[in-house]
Amino acid sequence: MKYAITFILGLLTSGMVRAQQINLKPGEEFAYQTHNTEVPVGSKARPLEEAYTFQFKVISSNATECKLQCTLTKAKLWQADKLYRLNADSVRNTELNYSGLLTQLILLNQPFTVVLNPKGKFMRAEGIADLIKKATASWYLEENVQQYQQGNIEGFLSRLNWMFLSCLIKS
Repeated sequence: MKYAITFILGLLTSGMVRAQQINLKPGEEFAYQTHNTEVPVGSKARPLEEAYTFQFKVISSNATECKLQCTLTKAKLWQADKLYRLNADSVRNTELNYSGLLTQLILLNQPFTVVLNPKGKFMRAEGIADLIKKATASWYLEENVQQYQQGNIEGFLSRLNWMFLSCLIKS
């Protein structure tokens, strides 16, 4: 019987978490820091450490969406075997021998818009194509780099969905 009661309470709690709305007001600012360690299983590759800081400012919020200005203010990717390393705080500790690091460099300290639904789910990012064009032009990168960066950045920004959903669960 106590298992049934625990199960029902669990269902009610999860239902309340899903129904929770974000309550952000225009002008509010906040930052979110992430840290992730990837450890490959059954591989000789070394663990990868990632740490990011995102700064947000609420632009507008209504019943259908919430628009935030988002800026990646800090990025650190560290792999022990020096395959690639990026430290936005120290150029001397950065090794740019991997084109995947362009994703973070394009976004670093460049504001763009993030749109969330009322429940805090990441819907889309706006202004990314302009950032890619600006970076590829000023860095004299080839056109194929511009083409694959859109997908790379969309994949990278999908982590925003987990950030906001985890905030709702914690609150």
